[in-house]
Amino acid sequence: MRSVVVAAALVASCSKAPPKAAEPTPPTPIATAPIAEVTIDAGPPVDAAAAAVAVAPPPVASKWVIAAGRVGSIELGKPLPAELVTAELGARYAADYIADAQAVDTFTFTDPPLTVFIAGGPFERKVKGGFSGAPLTDALRDKAVAAVKAGAKVKMVMIRGAGPATAEGFGVGAHYPDLKAAYPKTFPYPRPPTEDDRGDDGCVVESSAMKGVGWVYRWCKGAEQGEAANRVDLWIPES
Repeated sequence: MRSVVVAAALVASCSKAPPKAAEPTPPTPIATAPIAEVTIDAGPPVDAAAAAVAVAPPPVASKWVIAAGRVGSIELGKPLPAELVTAELGARYAADYIADAQAVDTFTFTDPPLTVFIAGGPFERKVKGGFSGAPLTDALRDKAVAAVKAGAKVKMVMIRGAGPATAEGFGVGAHYPDLKAAYPKTFPYPRPPTEDDRGDDGCVVESSAMKGVGWVYRWCKGAEQGEAANRVDLWIPES
């Protein structure tokens, strides 16, 4: 009987299932913010042809550069350059009186916009010979052209329009404060009144950097206040 009980106990112990392993605890999920969708605005489509047109080319430097003693190919103390001695030269001539009744022989051009004064022209000689009447432009036109072709020298130039300018860009339209900032020892001085006072040349601004070059204004106060130069004169300085 004892052996039966032991055997039953052994059967019971052998038939008992092993303990169940514990299930792992799932990880706690980490809260994350949703990723925002980013849109890049590339702007309107670019028209390559239009963009090319919108970019302006650099300005072309004028060949009529103003410097002491010259403007472009015109040099004071030398004959008028051949490029300006054309078939229309006679039509550009005028005899006149300027300043304190000085007789002058001039040729006016539109390209470049300036007036050239020649030394020893026919009207100047005639007045020095005693003539005191009205200018004789028509009567002396052919003689003036002949004088230029014979090598009459340029003694003065008056630049009257836009185009010719210094290497720094100052021509007709320049302002005195800008000239003063660009060139050393630049100063204005009033011109004395003359019989030929036309009201547009009461003041000249000169610089020691370019002797014999003057920017002309109606009056010096106006130049100091920002008035634009209406003319640029070139002359041979007295030694």
